[in-house]
Amino acid sequence: MKILNIKTIVICHSVEDWGEDFDTGIINRLRTRINIYAFSNSRMIVGVSNKAAKNLERNFQKRIIKYIPNTAGMSPKKDLRHSKKDYLYVGFIGRFSVEKGIGRFCRIVEEILNKGENLGKVKFIVAGSGPLKSEIEKLESKYPGNFEYLGFVNPDRIFGITDVLLITSNTESMPLVALEAMKN
Repeated sequence: MKILNIKTIVICHSVEDWGEDFDTGIINRLRTRINIYAFSNSRMIVGVSNKAAKNLERNFQKRIIKYIPNTAGMSPKKDLRHSKKDYLYVGFIGRFSVEKGIGRFCRIVEEILNKGENLGKVKFIVAGSGPLKSEIEKLESKYPGNFEYLGFVNPDRIFGITDVLLITSNTESMPLVALEAMKN
């Protein structure tokens, strides 16, 4: 920021159109001025979506704008070819760690799939990685027809086929994955 004369890297999540072409009221004009002031001494401005990057390009030099997706679009470990009518698909996307509640998630999976009547009716689809990945791999081995671990994939592929998104975080009041799921 200019006040401290420090070059910063700013991450922008906003997908709202902003800038002089879109400023129709005092609040929008004020937001644009604050954004321009706050970002103006940045070494780099990162847009975490295509829309955010395009908005930034309208207001700043293109050479300092970078698009880095909030989630990686890496190739999945497995192909997603499911017939939605066969199962209730329950998804989990995130870091496999204590703060993300992966222990709670594993207990929920066990409780549901240990009931024999649910086998063949419920399928868990899991994406992500982290220090507790071995817990996820154990579930995949134990329930091969009802549990699928995909690795680190673009979440849009999972949102398109899941009926329920399970969020078990211990620390977040509004996880980003919930917002991403709602847009799908």
